[in-house]
Amino acid sequence: MNTVLDDNKKLCLVSGEILALTPHMRMIFEVENLAVASPATVSRCGMVYMEPSALGLAPLIMSYINGLKTKCPLLAPFCVPLQKLFDQFLEPAVSFVRSELKEPVPSVDSQLAKSTMAIIDALLLPYMPAAEGKILVKADDVPHLTRHVSSIFLQALIWGVGGTTDQAGREKFHDFLTKFISESKE
Repeated sequence: MNTVLDDNKKLCLVSGEILALTPHMRMIFEVENLAVASPATVSRCGMVYMEPSALGLAPLIMSYINGLKTKCPLLAPFCVPLQKLFDQFLEPAVSFVRSELKEPVPSVDSQLAKSTMAIIDALLLPYMPAAEGKILVKADDVPHLTRHVSSIFLQALIWGVGGTTDQAGREKFHDFLTKFISESKE
């Protein structure tokens, strides 16, 4: 493997055969993990691997918020309280699902966050530019939307994070979220 990644670009097969890559050939690798990769292979590919747990959800949230502002500058005032809600609720909700609930189909933390974001996107669809670049909603409606940011976020959180569990888990998630919201208001 390493010889094909070197400057000589020759693939040495187990059979002893050597295949030379032409200057126009490129190789793309997609791996599930790096369990058997040597440091030489990793450095030649120029890849950086970090455990998703080491990153947390903050970069994903920041990227999403910045993307919302870019897609629709009209939503910039909406993004400030949305960021605060993500920071306040997402990590504790995901931690609760991981520690207290059973998921019939296992998920990863980043997917729970992405599901929540996808639901928010669906709820914000009228505020997004259409294919022709037209926005269906007037700028006057954004303050109304900003007043309801917590409702939009909580609906997305309930189904994006709490929706991955069974009925009993959803009831526990409801109790957790109700308690967490009342404690955060104090």
